[in-house]
Amino acid sequence: MLVQVLAAMIVVAFTSVCNAAGVPAMSMPLAWTEDGLPIGLQFIGRFGAEEMLFSLAAELERAQPWRDRKPAGGALA
Repeated sequence: MLVQVLAAMIVVAFTSVCNAAGVPAMSMPLAWTEDGLPIGLQFIGRFGAEEMLFSLAAELERAQPWRDRKPAGGALA
């Protein structure tokens, strides 16, 4: 449990820069490990460009749907 908490804190360190700057950001599962675990890619837009990120998200999801992908053997399987 402690390992997961520490890992989450490391990730938060990267997203806090966007929060502090007030710029939109999103993370999308666009790659997977050999074990089927998702790898999130982060996209950051310029100030006020939320609509551009939403459009990008829609295009990426149409091109590479992930809604039904679930990690094998995990809690979501």
